[in-house]
Amino acid sequence: MRCLSFFAAIITALSSVGCATTTRERAVSIALEEVAHRKLPLPEIYTVHVGELIAAVELSPSYKLWRVDLGVPGRKEPLYRLTIHQSKGTVSDFTDYRAQEKPKSAL
Repeated sequence: MRCLSFFAAIITALSSVGCATTTRERAVSIALEEVAHRKLPLPEIYTVHVGELIAAVELSPSYKLWRVDLGVPGRKEPLYRLTIHQSKGTVSDFTDYRAQEKPKSAL
């Protein structure tokens, strides 16, 4: 198993060499690798939603991000939401929605 993870990491590193931006497909791959790296559970059947964001920071140039939501079919909220920096191919943000409790309605 470790051998496969090692080879997957090498292939991942080689596939991103020379790429100016991270593709949508590559962002999903990075997100799945991050979930596996954190040893978090992901069901056998899961949904993937990818969206493009633009980060506008006041004193620096804006940059593009991919937002990758990994969830369960039929569930509105994702299990995990990751933000991937498009030009660097790195995880900028990771949110685990499993730990968040739903607010109780007032009676």
